[in-house]
Amino acid sequence: MSKQETVGQHYVPKTYLDKFGKIRKSNIFFVYAANKQNLKQTFPVGTSKICKKNNLYTLGGATEDERQWIENFYNNEIESKYNEVYDILTNDNIREITTGQKELIVYTIITLLFRVTKWQTLHNNFIGRVFERGIGFATELGKDYFILGEEKIYFKGKTLKQLNEEYASSQKEFQVLTQLDLALKLISIRKFDLLGVVKIKGVPSSFVTSDNPVTLYNLVGSVISPFDPTNQLSLPINSNYVVTLDPKAEMPYFPTNRIGRIFHSGSLASSQVLINNYKQYNSAENFIIGDKQTIESFNGFRERYRN
Repeated sequence: MSKQETVGQHYVPKTYLDKFGKIRKSNIFFVYAANKQNLKQTFPVGTSKICKKNNLYTLGGATEDERQWIENFYNNEIESKYNEVYDILTNDNIREITTGQKELIVYTIITLLFRVTKWQTLHNNFIGRVFERGIGFATELGKDYFILGEEKIYFKGKTLKQLNEEYASSQKEFQVLTQLDLALKLISIRKFDLLGVVKIKGVPSSFVTSDNPVTLYNLVGSVISPFDPTNQLSLPINSNYVVTLDPKAEMPYFPTNRIGRIFHSGSLASSQVLINNYKQYNSAENFIIGDKQTIESFNGFRERYRN
């Protein structure tokens, strides 16, 4: 591996996280974060050091280009263009955009929906439960293996944790390629849907984000599936703005390349903050990210509501 190859790879881009932070040095941004299991303990962290994992997207291959293909795709096609997306969405005067700009915004939202590690965690946890049951049944039958699909899984001399780790390692490349493939397929389905932007002002709290920042809400209340075309996708883009991608069928006559903008203040703004922050809390895998005051205020609200 070349010294120039990226090892620590962000599954939530630094360019995205920077918009929630405060700059301390040239291009060094800090945010506050808290583990969702203990929101009382917030801590400052550089955006270059959070929501990343070593070799998450690194593929097998003889050349750097082959090994870094997914990392380079996200960097060149999404992250390097994020400031353009951000400037469009946070400019209150922009109502009409080009088809190219619309596609870039949709690409940004949907690739961020799928590239996070939570999908892998959910799948690997499910496989872990399958392994546990398989070992139990095989042991009762006096066998040292069980069958998963068409493969024999031998477990003699291995712990369940070792089996899970071996499986996750063997499937990593397939999983990240599948996640990207699913994103590209969903983009083709949702590229004509409606863009909305909600802006809040005049309230002490603000929008937070997380390590799984694109949330899904089903307008008809059905079980949520990522490919359901009736889902609303929502993404906070800084402490005051949230972008949504809404089903075209809800407003068939609304122009495809227009941004619907809503401005809230006072109690309506406070409601929007609470809705977003609960969605981020529920969708997060590990971390809530934002400013210290908002995270602590949200935790206080949750504790009062629980009691």
